[in-house]
Amino acid sequence: MSTALRLALLILLVAVATRASSGAPVTAAGKALVVQNFYYALPGKADEVYLWRVHASEVRARLGLAVGRVLRRTPASGNDAKDAELPDVVWECEYPSLEARAADLARLDASREFDSVEAHMRTLIRRFRRAVFTVSPG
Repeated sequence: MSTALRLALLILLVAVATRASSGAPVTAAGKALVVQNFYYALPGKADEVYLWRVHASEVRARLGLAVGRVLRRTPASGNDAKDAELPDVVWECEYPSLEARAADLARLDASREFDSVEAHMRTLIRRFRRAVFTVSPG
């Protein structure tokens, strides 16, 4: 996905999120963002998805980017059907502003190493989702 398309999608998501929370349009400029990537593993691949996301964070560190944090789902409910609806792994990162997130995406787009990380992840997952949130002050 191109940087321009990613940025346009990010701006749209932030605008929708801020409008929904406040009832009025609000610019995202200068507001902190939290991005969450949700990874739904193919059957039997949850461990590998987790380890590969940790590796992706190591690559981000080598590129001088925020590492974020990797969360692994634990079967809390004991209900396999409900647990299957949840992501197996979540990567979460906070950015100080929309501009910082855009710079992050530009750096990732320029990285051949991260392209290969994403390509391998696609072989491990059945579904991917992303959510972007603005952080309320205080």
